[in-house]
Amino acid sequence: MTLDDLNGPDFFYCERLKCQLLKSVCIKRQRQSEKYDWKTCSRSYPQCMKCEQGQKIISEIENKHIKRHVEAQKTKDIGVTMGEVKSDAKTSVKSKTKTKPATRGPETKICPLCGVEFERNGESSQKWVAKKYCSELCAKEAKLAQTKESNAKGRKKRVFEQCEYPEVRALVMAAQYNNVDYAIYKDFISYLTMAYELGKASAAA
Repeated sequence: MTLDDLNGPDFFYCERLKCQLLKSVCIKRQRQSEKYDWKTCSRSYPQCMKCEQGQKIISEIENKHIKRHVEAQKTKDIGVTMGEVKSDAKTSVKSKTKTKPATRGPETKICPLCGVEFERNGESSQKWVAKKYCSELCAKEAKLAQTKESNAKGRKKRVFEQCEYPEVRALVMAAQYNNVDYAIYKDFISYLTMAYELGKASAAA
C-alpha cells in the first residue's frame, strides 16, 4: 500500500481516530455488535456507532451505489433495446423455434466484509455470480483474513498436538475453543496443563 492509496477515494481522515481509515472499516466498526462476544472474541466499538462523520460515510457509500445502479440501469436499457432488434431479426427466420425465457438473478448483494449493499454494475452473469465483495480492497482484506485464519488453525493444531496429557486435550475439545484467537487458545491450553499438573502433584502428596 502506498501514500497514493491512503489518499484515494476508498480512504478518509477519521477525526475520532486521527488517521486515514478505510471507509469500509468505518462502516464495519459502526455496525459491530454492542456486546463483546467472548466465544469469537469480536470487539465492539460503541464510540463509533453514533459518530456523525461515520453516518456521513454511510450516506456517501449508499448514494454512490444508487448512482451506479442508475448508470447500470441505463446501460442495461440500451442493451435491451439492441437485443430486441436482433431478436426480431432472428424471429423472422426461426419463427417456429421455441426458446426458454432467460431468468435473471438478483441485482444487488451484501458485502460480507463491510455489510454494504452494492449493485450490479454491468458485469457479465459469470462475473456477477463470482463477485462477493463490493470493492477490490474488501476482497483483498477478506483474502488476507482467510490466510491469517488458515495460518492460525495450523498453529492451533500444533499446540494441541504438543499437549502431552490426553485429559487436557479432552477438556480443550469439550470447551469448543477453536474459534478464539491463537494467543487465547494457547494460553487456555497452558492454564489447563498447569492446573492438571498441580492437581497431580497435590494428589501424589
